[in-house]
Amino acid sequence: MTNKLQLITILTLATVLITGGFGLTPFAYSTNNDHDDNDKKWKHDDDEDDEEHEDDEEHEDDEEHEPRETTITVLRAITNDNGRAIIDNDFEVVIDGTPVEIDVHTTIEPGSHILSATHGIGFSFVLITGDTSCPSKLGEEFTVREGKSVTCTLYYEDDFVEGQTGGEGIIFQHNSMQVKLSDKTALDSCDNADNAPCIEIISADNGIIGIVDSALTSDTTIVLFSVIEANRLESTLGAENPVCSISAIVQHDKKSDYLWDRNFDKELDPEAFPSNPTKYNVVVLKCPAMVIGPITDPDTGGMYDPIYNVNYAMIDPSM
Repeated sequence: MTNKLQLITILTLATVLITGGFGLTPFAYSTNNDHDDNDKKWKHDDDEDDEEHEDDEEHEDDEEHEPRETTITVLRAITNDNGRAIIDNDFEVVIDGTPVEIDVHTTIEPGSHILSATHGIGFSFVLITGDTSCPSKLGEEFTVREGKSVTCTLYYEDDFVEGQTGGEGIIFQHNSMQVKLSDKTALDSCDNADNAPCIEIISADNGIIGIVDSALTSDTTIVLFSVIEANRLESTLGAENPVCSISAIVQHDKKSDYLWDRNFDKELDPEAFPSNPTKYNVVVLKCPAMVIGPITDPDTGGMYDPIYNVNYAMIDPSM
């Protein structure tokens, strides 16, 4: 009997120790100090992550707020057909009261500015052309946004010399636009109402297009132009120049035969004439070698739709 009680007592103590019945922890894998160390390690890692995240945010903020350089470049063009001497020092350009050099990228503050200029005796200022941010005339306030690079060209004309004949005339408008015959709404097409000036695709099949420009107001205007295939200078063949000729100058909103696309009935089909006519005049160009596309690219063997640059200048011989 005594042996049995001893055996039961031994088994009971073993069970209590295994199950932790007396608050003991017989299978302790780590001590409280270990947990504290781990907690400290995890907290340290979290602090490092927070610091790295803050550093990244600060770096991103620095990049976002880093000011971008804003520049203006002023170019000069002088029509000197009367033989007057050009003295560089007589032509000065000033922005906000500070002289700037010609054909040099000048850093300016973003915002509004005033451009003025002086010229030598015997010369006249004509006009300013260039980016849309350029002023339309001297002394007019213009605005340049941060990070923009603006280029403006100032045009001058030497005055007429008494006793000379001929040689007068200035370029009062020049521009470059693009057209793709396969898409009448693309690029600078007049079918896009936002385009002004624009290119009217009169007859894509026959390579007939028109230059629509509000500056063309007289039939005495001399129009010089070139039509060059765009984005082909790097190709083996190069940029082709389809031969074009001026057929007429007509009003854009008239039912002129020069504006009639002969693929349509001019009496019955509204597509026979421009779909978005303006009140301006049109220089009608006939360019039979212009291609609609798609055509094969001889360099890659792939297909592409040709895009053409239409470059032009208008000269008024009476000025």
